[in-house]
Amino acid sequence: MPKNWQVKTKIPEADKEAISQILSGGLEARPGSDRSEAKNCAGVLAQLLYNRGLREQRQIEDFLRPRYEKLHDPFLFKDMGKAVDRIWAALERGEKIVIYGDYDADAVTANAVLQQAFRYLGVAVDSYIPDRFSEGYGVNIEALQNIINNGPGVIITVDCGTNSTDAADFCRQRGTDLIITDHHEVIGELPKAYALINPKNAGDAYPDSNITGVGVAFKLASALLCDQRAKSRAPKYVQGYEKWLLDLVAIGTVADCHSLLGENRLLVSYGLQVLPKTRWAGLRALAAVAGLDFGQKPPDAYALGFVIAPRLNAAGRLEHANIALHLLLEQDAATAQQKATALEAINRRRRDVTQQVLSEAREQALRYQDR
Repeated sequence: MPKNWQVKTKIPEADKEAISQILSGGLEARPGSDRSEAKNCAGVLAQLLYNRGLREQRQIEDFLRPRYEKLHDPFLFKDMGKAVDRIWAALERGEKIVIYGDYDADAVTANAVLQQAFRYLGVAVDSYIPDRFSEGYGVNIEALQNIINNGPGVIITVDCGTNSTDAADFCRQRGTDLIITDHHEVIGELPKAYALINPKNAGDAYPDSNITGVGVAFKLASALLCDQRAKSRAPKYVQGYEKWLLDLVAIGTVADCHSLLGENRLLVSYGLQVLPKTRWAGLRALAAVAGLDFGQKPPDAYALGFVIAPRLNAAGRLEHANIALHLLLEQDAATAQQKATALEAINRRRRDVTQQVLSEAREQALRYQDR
C-alpha cells in the first residue's frame, strides 16, 4: 500500500536565525570538525525545536538540559494536601489501604511506584487490578464491593477513576475514602471522591496537564515521602529517596505514548539515568530476559517503549496484569528471574498473535484492493 508522508513545515528563516542564536552559545565544534559543521547542526536542531513548538530560550534550555529541581511541587494539586493527610491518618490508625489500578503499562508502573513508596515507609498495602476480559476498563462496582468487604479505610486509584462517578458514590455511601489519581480527560461531572488528583481537572491549578498516570502516582509518592512524618516512619529515611522510583516512572510515561516535553521529558531523562542502577530485582530480571545490557548500551526511550513496555503490557492483554505487577515488586533475584522468564513466554505468545492478526488483515486488504 502506498505511503502518504506528511512533512512538517519548513522553519521560517527569521525563526531559524533566532533559535540558532540561542543554540550558538552552547554549540561548540567537535575536535576535528569545523564551525560550518556546527552551524549546520544548529540548523537541524532549530528545525527540530521549531517542530516541537519550542521557540523561546527558557523552553529550549529546559528541553536540552532537563533539571530535576524544575519539577513542579506536587502540592500544587489542590487536593494533594488533603490526600496526603488522609493517607497519613490511615497509617497512624493502622487502617488498610488498597491501590486500585488499571492493566496497561502506565497503570502497572503507577501501581508499583506507590507500592514501593509504601514499602519504604514500612507499610504493606494491597493492590487490585481488574481482569481485562471479565471486568473491562476502569473502576467497577463489583470489585469495589469485594474490596470494601475486607474493610479498607482508603482506596487509591492509579490511572483511572476520574469518570467513575458511580464508584465514588459507592465508596462514600459505604464509608470508604476514595483518592483518585488519574490523568484522563474529565467527561461530565466530577466524581465526589475524597480527593481527586488529576492535572486535567479544570478546577485544578497544576501547571502541566500532560503528565501520565504514573507521573501523577509519582507526585503522590513524592508528597508522602517528603512529609515530615516520613522521617519517623521509614526505617532508614533518606531525603530524595523518591528518585529511585523514576525508572518505573520513565517506563510508564514512554509506554503511554505521551509527548516527551515538559515534565514528561524531565521524568524520562532522569529515569533513564536511574534504570542502569535500578533497585528493583524484577526490573533487572526483566531487562536481562529482554536482552538489554545497560553496561554495554545505556537505555534509551526505544528500550523503554519497544522492549520493556510491551512485555509489561503482554500480561494484561493475554492473561492478567498481576503477573507484571508482581514481577516489578519481587525482591528476591532468583524468583524475579523465574517471573521474568514466564512473562517473556507470554510476550512471545503476544507477538505470535499480533503477527497472525496482521497477516490476516493484510490478506483481507489485498483481496479488497483486487476487487
